[in-house]
Amino acid sequence: MDEGRALSGRSDTFLENARRSRAKKGHRTRSTFQGEGDRKSCRQSPAPERWDAKLGAVSERLPLVLGVSGASGARLGLRALQLFAASPDVPALHLVVSGRALLVARDEVDTSLRTGADYVAAAALPKKVRAKVVRHSEEAVDAPISSGSFVTRGMAVIPCSGGTLGSIAHGISRGLLQRAADVCLKERRRLVLAFRETPYSLVHAENIAAVTRAGGIVAPPVPAFYAARTAEEMLDAYLLRVADLLGVRIGVSGLRWTGPR
Repeated sequence: MDEGRALSGRSDTFLENARRSRAKKGHRTRSTFQGEGDRKSCRQSPAPERWDAKLGAVSERLPLVLGVSGASGARLGLRALQLFAASPDVPALHLVVSGRALLVARDEVDTSLRTGADYVAAAALPKKVRAKVVRHSEEAVDAPISSGSFVTRGMAVIPCSGGTLGSIAHGISRGLLQRAADVCLKERRRLVLAFRETPYSLVHAENIAAVTRAGGIVAPPVPAFYAARTAEEMLDAYLLRVADLLGVRIGVSGLRWTGPR
C-alpha cells in the first residue's frame, strides 16, 4: 500500500515537472501525429479552433433542400420551387426530383417533362432566381446534401409519397432524396414532409409517429379554407405554413387567419 502511494507521488511529481519544463520552453501547443509520414517525428498541431467564433460567422442565409417525390401534387411541388427559390432568405435551393415525380408531372402538368431540367424549366423562374437552383439527380449520392458536414437550413419534401414517408421513417436512405432527409434528422435540422395521402392506414399513422419522434414534421397539404378561395391560393396558403416552419420568407400575403371578418 505504502509502496503504491510512493509510486503515485513520484508519478505526479514527474508530470508536474514536465509541465513546468514545457511552460519554460514556451510550448503551448500539443504534439500530435499529422499523417503517415510523421510517425518518426512529431510536429506541433495548430492552435485549437474557436468554434464559437466559427459558428457565429455562419450566415443565417443557409441553403435549403427541396425534394419532390412521386405522390400526386406536381403543381404543389412546382409552386414550392418558385416560392422558395425566390425567397431572400435562401441563397441556394438544392432540388431533387425523383423519377416517379417526373412520371406524375407528365400526367398532371405537361407530357414533355422528362428530366429534372424540364421540371425546373416548367417553373418559369426569372434568370436571377433560376441561378439559385442547384439540381441533383436521385442517383447523385455523392452530392453535398448527402453529408451532414454540408450545412443547410433544412429540407421540405413536397409532395411526399407514402413510400417516401416509410423509407424516411425507417432510415432506409434509398437515393439522394431519402438520404438528404435522413441527414436532416440525424443533424437535428428541420424536415417538413408534405404527406400526400388520404385516408391513412395504420402503417401510415405509425410511420408519421416514427418521423415525428425522430424530429421531423409531417404536414399534409390541407387546404386553408378560412383564407383561400381559389386552387392557386390554397397552394400558396399551404406553402406559407411550410415556409414558416422552415423560417424563410416567401412572396405570399393576405392568406393568414386574422380573426372573423
